[in-house]
Amino acid sequence: NSNEISNITKLLVEIIKIDEIRITGGEPSISNHLTSVVETIGKLKDIKKFALTSNGLMLSRYLPMLKANNCIHLNLSVDSLNTQKFQKITGGGDIKKIFILIEEASSLGFKIKINTVIMKNINEDEIIDFIHFSAKTGIEVRFLELIKMGGVKNSFNDHYFPMNINNIWKQIKSNNNLSSNFIINKINTPVDSTAINYLIKIDKDLVAKIGIIASRSHPFCNNCSRLRLDSYGNLRACLMSEKTINLHNVDAKDYPSIIEEISYTKPKIRPLETDYYMSDIGG
Repeated sequence: NSNEISNITKLLVEIIKIDEIRITGGEPSISNHLTSVVETIGKLKDIKKFALTSNGLMLSRYLPMLKANNCIHLNLSVDSLNTQKFQKITGGGDIKKIFILIEEASSLGFKIKINTVIMKNINEDEIIDFIHFSAKTGIEVRFLELIKMGGVKNSFNDHYFPMNINNIWKQIKSNNNLSSNFIINKINTPVDSTAINYLIKIDKDLVAKIGIIASRSHPFCNNCSRLRLDSYGNLRACLMSEKTINLHNVDAKDYPSIIEEISYTKPKIRPLETDYYMSDIGG
């Protein structure tokens, strides 16, 4: 029920003082409730950052609505810049739609990041292409590690690629098209940031913005400040956690104790796998 999800979110903001909200999935743009949820959240006071994660293929028609409700941070999941490879990964998606969406969203003032899951034997050879893409467009590209969950579990060992600056460095040095005098600078980030951020200077006029989210090889559990609310009203403290508390019909006065209880379930050591699918819990 979109009204109840919106109401739960409103209470979390007002009572727990959450000041950043991200709508994710699955794929938000296929939900019949996206507009009503965004409009409700957009009216909440004291929200410092309102964001949405999407594959972008059906998002264009929602851009005016998102901007009108101050949801101006877009993370687009793009695992390949190659036409044929993108089509295969997405099951028929057209990368040209993503490029058009980026132009449209940029012209409207959206702040865009690209999320790219790097997978061995699939797209690890495109790391340099994504660096060039960032440098040319000014859009930050975030390289994510594959998560061992749901349908990925059986093929995880075949495709897991550990993300770190050393692996990126190796690919840069082996690529003759890059300048020999490139510079990599690490950027300071908030303590609870999921990403390790870098500026990669390719030449005097081109600088790529790169983030590395290495949730398996470099977990950030100790500093994680995030909560997840799925479409069934289940609140969980970790993407990989099986412990949930359902907020359906819960009285507002009970929220502080519930948040305290669920916070204790945050793992100190990152769980290695889960049977849940990302679309089940919001990824």
